[in-house]
Amino acid sequence: MSADTKPAHLHGLDGLRAVACLAVFVDHVEQWAEWLAMPHYYGKWLQALGRQGVELFFVLSGYLITYRMLIERESRGRVSIPAFYLRRALRIWPLYYLVVAIVFVGVPWLVHHEAGPFVKGLSGWFVDGLFAPGDHRLAWFLVLLPHFAYFSEPPVLCGTHLWSIGVEEQFYLLWPWLMRLAGKRTLLMCTLVVLAAFALNDLVFPWGDDVRPWFGDKRLDQVRMFADHAHMEAMAIGAFVAWAAVNQRPLLERFASDRWTRALAYLAIPFGWYFYRNWHTQIGPALLYAFALAALSHGPKSRFLDWAPVRAIGARSYAVYLLHPLALFLTALAFERAGLLSWPHARWLYAAASLGLTLGLAAAAHRYVELPALKLKDRIDRLGRPVAAATAD
Repeated sequence: MSADTKPAHLHGLDGLRAVACLAVFVDHVEQWAEWLAMPHYYGKWLQALGRQGVELFFVLSGYLITYRMLIERESRGRVSIPAFYLRRALRIWPLYYLVVAIVFVGVPWLVHHEAGPFVKGLSGWFVDGLFAPGDHRLAWFLVLLPHFAYFSEPPVLCGTHLWSIGVEEQFYLLWPWLMRLAGKRTLLMCTLVVLAAFALNDLVFPWGDDVRPWFGDKRLDQVRMFADHAHMEAMAIGAFVAWAAVNQRPLLERFASDRWTRALAYLAIPFGWYFYRNWHTQIGPALLYAFALAALSHGPKSRFLDWAPVRAIGARSYAVYLLHPLALFLTALAFERAGLLSWPHARWLYAAASLGLTLGLAAAAHRYVELPALKLKDRIDRLGRPVAAATAD
């Protein structure tokens, strides 16, 4: 393996993960504040912020997975798809299924037995229909298709956000086969995926009422939602950066070392949020986040993104993302019991307490659930030639 194809030492990845998960947290804490009748800022701007936090996650995921596969192909001659699936299962499934168990067993029990009248009144309709005849939500979640439940079933308290895990799993299922089919034409394959997703999301379904008779009203809306949430273009755009990191690393590192480029990269992250809020298109923000990723992860360290507390949140971002709705719910239960929901400054205390509980739950989950699975994943990696820890996800 030549010097240019050896794994690079990447900076800022955990920091970008922290930015993404905190954006989602801010959106959801304001959403809960609205539900709890507290003063809040929840609205379209914050909905866009949460959505763009997820979009940044998808760009990072496409980058990291593709980067790893390209390095493995260069060093070992091919990508082992069974080993890839096993690594992904060890990374995603243990904590995911733990959260599913909590959401479908623990949360309903808490609503019925521990919630006060206000929170129970808000939450009861989420859980009353669980396990009833004709309710398929648990089945969708168990087969890693929570995004199908998102399109076709009532919401799941503390579990609706898991739709994005289903989207990621579809990407993991298809991407290694597309990479193998593309061979050395990875760039062409990524381009075709981006163009196809752009055509589907931004051209066909926004103006697709002419095909309504083919689907019916409800089915067309579900297909539109599925296309809107698939995010394949975001992950393929992240894969573009991975291709450049492997095949054009010296050029990418010179690009990332320019101080003006890095300044623009920091601005690209909030501008992606602004872009989506005003034009509601996915490809524009994804391109901006890919630019930020390329500039901030392949050059000098960032004082903010590589700051130890930010890196710590980023290293636990998967747990933060999965567990923060549970923390928001538990904090709401505690606040009602303590009579704090009507306190004039309850919103700020609620946000701080929810964040602290989120970080505590995430730290425990990372130590006792994620790390044992990650150690096993690393042992699988060592069966072949080692891959740099910086590429791990």
